[in-house]
Amino acid sequence: MPLEKFLEEYIEVNLAMKYKISTAPNYSELHVVLVELYAHQIKLLKKLKSYLPQITGYSDAHLKQSSPFDTYLILKSIHSKNLKENEIKNYLCTLLNASEDSSETLLEACLRANKIISNG
Repeated sequence: MPLEKFLEEYIEVNLAMKYKISTAPNYSELHVVLVELYAHQIKLLKKLKSYLPQITGYSDAHLKQSSPFDTYLILKSIHSKNLKENEIKNYLCTLLNASEDSSETLLEACLRANKIISNG
């Protein structure tokens, strides 16, 4: 599934899950939704990581794993650069090879996802 479509669906499902969390009538239902939310967030991490080239030693020491992912901002970044699905990996490679500042929204999200997955 293309990243753009994935993010749109992710946002929609994430909002629905947050609503379920806020209206859960008891602990057992809350627990079920939290487990689903966790699995949903893991899918986001894996999807973002999949766009990074297979190299070792990313410059991610400055990235905090605890910072939230703003999926709307990531989606907006893709739209503003008019990136097509087949251009995303090349775009990220260009930024990494040029030693660009990793504060670019999409690159930062992919690097943070990689860091989270790598650190378990």
